[in-house]
Amino acid sequence: MKVDDAGLEFIRECEGCELDPYLDQAGYLTVGVGHLLSGPEDPWNKTITTDEADYLLSGDIEPPEEVIAEEVQVEINQNHFNALASLIFNIGTGAFRDSTLLRVLNEGDYLGAADQFLVWNKITVDGEKVVSEGLANRRERERELFLTPVEPVDEAPITADELHKHIQAVIFGRPGGRAAARFDQLQQRLHELVDLCHEASQIALEFPE
Repeated sequence: MKVDDAGLEFIRECEGCELDPYLDQAGYLTVGVGHLLSGPEDPWNKTITTDEADYLLSGDIEPPEEVIAEEVQVEINQNHFNALASLIFNIGTGAFRDSTLLRVLNEGDYLGAADQFLVWNKITVDGEKVVSEGLANRRERERELFLTPVEPVDEAPITADELHKHIQAVIFGRPGGRAAARFDQLQQRLHELVDLCHEASQIALEFPE
């Protein structure tokens, strides 16, 4: 599993996107979507474009994706994954590996894991941990996302005609020459069979046992 487009947009909204280098609230030199710079000599310590910010994000999201794959031992859905990736993007892979959140999640306690997001709401100022309103709000959003069920994708049922065309295209193809007439006969019989199957399924739905 990977962070999907909705997850990337969620992280962009949480982090913001600054095209000029700046100091984040913890005092780290940053650019783009939360991309930490190594220092003034970092080649990305410059004004960048939106495309370059997305490029940096695509690389920065890989460590969170990898640590989730390595450490999470229970089944998770896309919203779980996106919320965890957003958290790890912010706190780092090491902190996540050692977290109570990971332990509780691997015990199968999803609600307990969700509540653990709220613990990560502090920054270090002058050597002391203090609550950050911005982080507290972000953790609430991540918790909400983590607890949001994934909506099933509604797919229109395939029609008899669509099924027939699919079988024709994939299995048979259409021959040429003298075989064409015989093929057309078989094709018609197949179409009739598909129609019968379709009618039978409708009857079964109307008169269940």
